[in-house]
Formats: sequence, C-alpha cells, structure tokens
Amino acid sequence: MADNSPANSTSPSSSPPSSPLSLPPSSLKKKKKKGKNFSILENKQLYHSWLNILQDPVASTGQKATTFWQKIYHYYNEFNKIETKYIEDSLSNHWLFILKMISKFCSAIAQIKSYEKSGEIILNKKEDKVEFICEKKEKEE
Repeated sequence: MADNSPANSTSPSSSPPSSPLSLPPSSLKKKKKKGKNFSILENKQLYHSWLNILQDPVASTGQKATTFWQKIYHYYNEFNKIETKYIEDSLSNHWLFILKMISKFCSAIAQIKSYEKSGEIILNKKEDKVEFICEKKEKEE
C-alpha cells in the first residue's frame, strides 16, 4: 500500500511554502516611495546638464554610461538653482521619461505631416490634427 502522507508526496502542488531566503533579492527590498515630480525648471536644468556634458570635448563619446551620468549628476546639483537634489538614478530615469515624451511628440508631428495636402500650411491644421492624434494615442494605450 502506498504512503500518501504529505512528507512523501512529490507532486508540485504540495511543495513547501517558499521561505524568505528563496525569494529573489529584489522582492525582499522595501518599496521606496516615489519622489515628487520634476518641475519645469528642473527639467531644463537636466537638459542643460546633459547637453553640457555631452558636448565636453575632453570626455568625448568614449566614456562609460556610469561616468557620463556621474558627471551629469555633479553638474546638475552644482548649478541647480532649486534646493531639490536628485540621485544619479533619478536623473537618468527621468531623462528616459523625457525622451519617451519627445518620441511621442515627434511621432504626432510626423503623422500631421503625412496628412498634408499640397500647398497647405501645417499651421492651418495643426490644432485639429494634434488633438486627433493625441486622442488616438490615448485609445491605443
């Protein structure tokens, strides 16, 4: 007669509960609270910091990403006229967010241009098309 006790069972449904040690390290970390949103002035300062470091002829394009963002971090916090200080990860993550928004905007403009009729000026129809495209993008998301 077979022993059906839980100790001898090998079915996947009877596996022991996972201990905290078996969980991935990321799930053990406490979730950090989201910081406040960047202001327009902070966005501009981030842009100027990024551009200044990017155009540095001494560093050029051969630097590592970590070095690049460390320089942006130091430049940003040195010349930031607002009291808020951000860590490197916050700056680089926010920069990625800005790039995503720029990409959406450029996509909308490209769609507007694709609707142009010969001889029609884009300013005449910009408001209608941007509104249409933004509504369309919201439905897709």
